[in-house]
Amino acid sequence: MGLSAPERLGPRLLACQGLAGYNDATLQGAATRGQDHRSNLKEAGKPVMNKDKRSRLEACKIVSGILAVLALAAPSAHARRLIISYRHGTAAKSLRDQVIERLRASRLFDIADSAGGGEFMAQVVEVPDSEDASPVDIQGASAKIASQGGFDSQDVQVEEDFWTNWLRGVSFQRTPFLDGASMGDLGIAPLSGRLTRPASSDGKGPAPTPAPGQNVKPQLPWGVARVDAPAAWPATKGAGVKVCVVDTGVDPSHPDLAGVVAGGVNIIAGNNDFSDDNGHGTHVAGTIAAIGRYAAMVQGKPTLVVGVAPRVSIYAVKVMNAQGEGRLSDIVRGIMWCANHKAQVMNMSLGSDTPAVSEERAVTYAQAHGVVPIAASGNTGKDVGYPAAYPEVIAVGASDANDQVASFSSRGPQVRFIAPGDQIISTWMNGGYAAASGTSMASPHVAALAALAVSEGARGFNQVLSTLQAAATPLKGLTKKQQGFGMIDAKKLVR
Repeated sequence: MGLSAPERLGPRLLACQGLAGYNDATLQGAATRGQDHRSNLKEAGKPVMNKDKRSRLEACKIVSGILAVLALAAPSAHARRLIISYRHGTAAKSLRDQVIERLRASRLFDIADSAGGGEFMAQVVEVPDSEDASPVDIQGASAKIASQGGFDSQDVQVEEDFWTNWLRGVSFQRTPFLDGASMGDLGIAPLSGRLTRPASSDGKGPAPTPAPGQNVKPQLPWGVARVDAPAAWPATKGAGVKVCVVDTGVDPSHPDLAGVVAGGVNIIAGNNDFSDDNGHGTHVAGTIAAIGRYAAMVQGKPTLVVGVAPRVSIYAVKVMNAQGEGRLSDIVRGIMWCANHKAQVMNMSLGSDTPAVSEERAVTYAQAHGVVPIAASGNTGKDVGYPAAYPEVIAVGASDANDQVASFSSRGPQVRFIAPGDQIISTWMNGGYAAASGTSMASPHVAALAALAVSEGARGFNQVLSTLQAAATPLKGLTKKQQGFGMIDAKKLVR
């Protein structure tokens, strides 16, 4: 069995308590008498601490709280990842370094704001721990830190850097997402008969629709038509607006996304190869900005796959692998990448049922720096998931083609709008097209509508939210928790 967790961690706690000859009893006794720490230490017969010793003692207080939580775990040689988040003003490098040193953790990387001013700071660390230990309790960790004295429970927070499938609760409700499944296994087949348009009569470009051999004007995806996107296009298609798609990546070579994908990053691999190996991110990007270069046959009818805002610039932020899995820190880094690269709209068609301090602080930072975060509410049919449930995020529910709330759509007071999310036709990886269902498919409709609002002059979260709200109409028979302010009409967004 080896040493118990308290036995393994005990020497570290004692080392902290014995730092410079001070312990918690000395400090707590001083505080109880309501006197200054320096005078109390003199009274206790201890030398007055210099600045360096005081800084190290403060670090020990934080570490003691973290270790107290970890001490509940069973013994193991396995490594465990944590995220330590610092509130603005409490993230001095010397303090952070000492926290890592006293914790005897391996620092993997920092997540910070681009200005380096400490407005957002988190550290991802690795510590030896049990493979079957329960997740670190956020509130418990904060309480332990605070109990050591000198720190508010919100100043420094520790949480598990958990790994999860971020798509399982937001996509493919009608055809459940299976790890490693092909599109055929999922029942989501690429739409047949992609039809390349013939050359125009002057030979200088493609002819307008209809596609070859068709005398019928191609229809639009029903969701794009339902939000009345074509009515806004004479005024704006979103040109110049930066939209981040935080997802599984995007297929930049897709014919209907050519020239739309302006850049991006692979957070998982740490490089710029944001290619989509799942399909989900490409589907989301197509709903936002597909340019309608090709038509595809849907139930015998040609459908022009075009997005709500086909002139925006898409930035693909890959935070999930081919199975839709990733760590919390991947999502946090993706959000911060969007903020640091001055995106104006950010779509997050992903979610979990676990709130996270670092994730909420990241979306708060992004919102404060001009990004409008928009997220799928979830597919449980019950409570809204995260990050959609944070007040800094616009949560989107899903409707079907009959203007009813989709049965899978999560609901609650956090839902701000409802948008088409059932059997949505869009682009897929490897140049394909697919129909998919979920609030993942609803969210990009609203993200694109937000981009149209930005292109018409709305700036920042509050202005964009107000503009979208003014353009929304409640659907009959639906509750506020199901639809928020209702369905947005793109025509009402333009002057």
